[in-house]
Amino acid sequence: MKNLSPTWREKLPAPTTFYSALLNGKKVLGSEWVSTTCVFHEDRKPSLSINLKSGGYICHACGCKGKDIVDFYRQRCKVGFVEAITQIGKGAHA
Repeated sequence: MKNLSPTWREKLPAPTTFYSALLNGKKVLGSEWVSTTCVFHEDRKPSLSINLKSGGYICHACGCKGKDIVDFYRQRCKVGFVEAITQIGKGAHA
């Protein structure tokens, strides 16, 4: 594993920036959580809840969950930790 700078997390985008394309203009009403269709399974109704403050997410239908944008990217793209933070740092989005 590559040696990571102690400030690697500071180089990642804010969750609102990372999730912007996925959320496609949805608005947060009254809290930091927003719901959208899940990218981890066939979904017709919003079942994926995303916390725009922490980046954490949970799908109430398929059970996919994670604590931040790195977990989301790793699960969606099926890559390791270092690859995920490298790609996100280069501008990859949800």
